[in-house]
Amino acid sequence: MKSMIPTWLLSLALIQSACAGPAVSTRAARPAPDSSPEDSGLGLFSGDASVLSDPEIARILDYQWRIPEHVRIAVFALQSAPESRGYRSYGAEGNSSVQTATSAIETLRSIPGVFDVSYLPEFLLPPQKTVPLLREAAARYQADWILIYRSDFRTEAHNRAFGTDEATGICVVDCAVLDTRTGIIPFSSRATEMFARPKDKGMSSMYDLVMRAEQQAFDSAMRRNAEALAEFVATVERGP
Repeated sequence: MKSMIPTWLLSLALIQSACAGPAVSTRAARPAPDSSPEDSGLGLFSGDASVLSDPEIARILDYQWRIPEHVRIAVFALQSAPESRGYRSYGAEGNSSVQTATSAIETLRSIPGVFDVSYLPEFLLPPQKTVPLLREAAARYQADWILIYRSDFRTEAHNRAFGTDEATGICVVDCAVLDTRTGIIPFSSRATEMFARPKDKGMSSMYDLVMRAEQQAFDSAMRRNAEALAEFVATVERGP
């Protein structure tokens, strides 16, 4: 297997220009609505009202989201996208929910007003995840917010006859905050992390190498998403 990083990996690195930098995220809360003409709540396409009516959409957009004085955050992992080429996509055990976001959770716990950060028990939800069911599960858990994330990998394992085995690739972690009370999604972010990890003497297999490389990249990307959320929270008004 060639030692150079594959062309697809270099191309993806160019696309993900934020790689190894700050997460691309929501930077500020929605400002207060301007005084609008009487028809401001009327949509231009009547067919779009099959799920939400035009007045409901206008009410949602004008809603002023505030942060409670005390916040419990429930962390929930969605399955990786089917096209993800992470090592675990080839039949390896586990999925994105197996990964741990230790440093990210510590960052979230340091946000003023956050008294608890823990994982939302997955057994509270059916296989088909929807926003209403997520809100119901979070309410039962008495979590004010759900931090939903999905991690995708593009990983290559380099098993070399001469030299050190290595795992290289890119990890992309998308995050969004779902407010349990209102159903509003006030924050979203994306962090990208490239990784290249050689095989250590203590690693028993290529599977072990890839799992550790992906975990390290995931933890770093997730931490940057958590830092972006902390910066966002500092800009939002607190209140009931």
